[in-house]
Amino acid sequence: MTTFTATLRELYEEDTGRAHRFRYALLVFDVATIAFVVVTSFLPLNPWIVACDVVVGLVRLCPAM
Repeated sequence: MTTFTATLRELYEEDTGRAHRFRYALLVFDVATIAFVVVTSFLPLNPWIVACDVVVGLVRLCPAM
């Protein structure tokens, strides 16, 4: 098993403080992403909204960065 796989397994499955913080961070990121999509859907399209959409999309696409 590679180190990356072992680290992911620890973060997702173990009962350590580090794993709990990681999972809470994922939860906060998910809630923030949903809130951003809901709030910006009512705003007129601006370049900063498009830029934020791209950044959020890239973060979602490449979570290991």
